[in-house]
Amino acid sequence: MLKGLSWKVLAQRAATGFAAAVIGTYATRVLVRIDEIWPVFHDKSFSPLIELLSEDTPLMLKACLIAGVVFGIFFMLAPRSLLLSAVGSVLLMNALVLVGRIFMAGGFLSAALPGALPLEAFVRATIRALVIFAVYRLLRAVFERPKMALAH
Repeated sequence: MLKGLSWKVLAQRAATGFAAAVIGTYATRVLVRIDEIWPVFHDKSFSPLIELLSEDTPLMLKACLIAGVVFGIFFMLAPRSLLLSAVGSVLLMNALVLVGRIFMAGGFLSAALPGALPLEAFVRATIRALVIFAVYRLLRAVFERPKMALAH
């Protein structure tokens, strides 16, 4: 899978994956917060959104860094196939959510209780993974040079 790839290419893929995960993770958090405040404030003021996002900042920095490292490694090693890497992104994000939810619940036994693993968490994880994947593909398109251009 990685045979014949230089360290430079692998590092570029990892850096692009890291950036995509940071951007995608933060962007989906902003969308979640907009979804939460829209029914209450109806776009009358953005101050509640700004307040909620500022409260989220320390936790989101950690989440963005963790997602960046995990997805940086994933995209460095991921297959180049559009479908396989998209499916792999979704599976990876849902696995991360599952492990996190089990940890937050206090272990496997507690996680087996009703409501400990809400379906909504996995829906959001799937959306977040697809946003990260879309950002990754956009960043790749912008930063990767076509091989034809390098020949000239």
